[in-house]
Amino acid sequence: MNPQTGTQQSCKSVDQAGQGVTQVENGMGGYPPVNLPPSAEQSPTQNQQFIVDALRRHTGDFVRVSMSFNNTDREFKGTVQDVGMDHVTLEDERLNSRVILPLIFVNYIEIPK
Repeated sequence: MNPQTGTQQSCKSVDQAGQGVTQVENGMGGYPPVNLPPSAEQSPTQNQQFIVDALRRHTGDFVRVSMSFNNTDREFKGTVQDVGMDHVTLEDERLNSRVILPLIFVNYIEIPK
């Protein structure tokens, strides 16, 4: 923690194996910094990339997206308009609306034939 600005500091260092390791100072006096492996710095995960690629192949197709957030389950239906690294945009023509859904809350996606 930088005492002048009150912000968290991080720095890159190299461990004994020669791997780059990001250290984040946790700001709790007496505790050592947290070491994150290089893979933790990479985004998105391989599983997320698979989902994003699958959704991009179905741009323009009708899908059902099941999500859980705030201790509730919701299902969204619509045509895939756009897919980002962390979200999907659906258009519901019946309601004449678009929704942006964060992929972090997705349980499953159904793509009917």
